[in-house]
Amino acid sequence: IEYAEDLEDIEVLAFVYNYAGIFYKKIKNIKKSIKYFEKAIKFQKKIGDTHELANYYHNMANCYGMEGNADQMLNLIQRSQKTYLDLDDISRLGNSYAEMGNVFKTMNQLDESISMFEKAKPIFLSEEMYFKYNQVLIIQSDVFIDQSEFDNANKNLKEAEKHTGKFDNPMMNGRISFSFAKVMYGKGALSDASDYIDESIEIFQDLNNKSQLASLYIFKAKILIDRKKFKRVEKCLDKAKKYMRRLNDSGLESNLQITEQNYIENK
Repeated sequence: IEYAEDLEDIEVLAFVYNYAGIFYKKIKNIKKSIKYFEKAIKFQKKIGDTHELANYYHNMANCYGMEGNADQMLNLIQRSQKTYLDLDDISRLGNSYAEMGNVFKTMNQLDESISMFEKAKPIFLSEEMYFKYNQVLIIQSDVFIDQSEFDNANKNLKEAEKHTGKFDNPMMNGRISFSFAKVMYGKGALSDASDYIDESIEIFQDLNNKSQLASLYIFKAKILIDRKKFKRVEKCLDKAKKYMRRLNDSGLESNLQITEQNYIENK
């Protein structure tokens, strides 16, 4: 950065500040990341490369998402999206629609979220971006589950399963199984839900993903409560607590408390 600043070349400065923003975003130093993206944007405006400027807006948008500022994230994505539309940058436009789907999901604007994912899916499929395509299918299925549209969620997940052989990503397979479990639970097929949960647990144990494992064991406890298999519930809750140590995840803590209360009331 110091070398670039000594050169006083605005193209070099824009490039370096953008990558500094990406670096600090990766290590979750969001304030520094935003600071460098703002500097990059300032110089890119002087250069006049609208495509790169759109990329910088898109890069900075994620920072606000990580801070929980969904409105500002949406604003920046919409700025970049207009340029991608004008320049016919199809793949980045798909990414932009998918990001907007995520933002609307965070804002609990579920119909808008589904609409954005519907725009992203054909782009990713036509561009053979199968990993991105599957990501959107899974996240959209979670939105469908939130709306109790279990058939639509199931359709998405079956479509995602068809493409898993095109890349090696065990985490995605685990996510698909977890979402299938939620669909089966919503339909009242508790035995099937339990099988999918066990399948997902096996995958995430191999990956040592403690956050996902905590979520899975809480959900498994929920299924066991509904199946009135109370002897196994405490074991699941204990495993969830074990994986939650040092995670400091308020969402998991809330889910655990609700499930524990449900267990106390039903046993």
